[in-house]
Amino acid sequence: MTNDPKQSEAGDGKSHPGGHTHEEINGYCATYLFKAARKFDNADVQEFARELMKAIAAACMKKGATDVGHIKAHIEYGGDGFLYADTLGDVSDIMVRGRDGNPTDTIKLVINSIIVELEAPDIRDATEEGVDAVCAASGLTKEIVKQDLYDADDHEHLLQAPDYDNL
Repeated sequence: MTNDPKQSEAGDGKSHPGGHTHEEINGYCATYLFKAARKFDNADVQEFARELMKAIAAACMKKGATDVGHIKAHIEYGGDGFLYADTLGDVSDIMVRGRDGNPTDTIKLVINSIIVELEAPDIRDATEEGVDAVCAASGLTKEIVKQDLYDADDHEHLLQAPDYDNL
């Protein structure tokens, strides 16, 4: 470990920004379909995205995370509607942008939560807690289409980086 609180040793002899080793960073990814009892317009979908970012980040911190590495969402709705939302955990940094769609009662969400010092199953549970809270407040029902955990200790999920020195 280095003496610089903003750097850490990741077991590879190299310092990494943020003070965390790769082994402390885990993640969860899921795809959902939501149905609403009413039509959601663009402002409704944007608010839904903002509230998701806030709720998931808060649930992760409540469960013991020391940092939100990144939470990002891709949201498809109403024909050509597409939003990209992300946060690093602070409500002041939530970003939502994209293109407008038509009013709709169906929303597709792909979300990826990368969190520091929280086990992958806890990230899944926190993400689900946040999604469920926002669904309840928004009048949406959810269906989980796909989900995957990323645990830094589970090396079967890690991609093998090319050995650039021996190409």
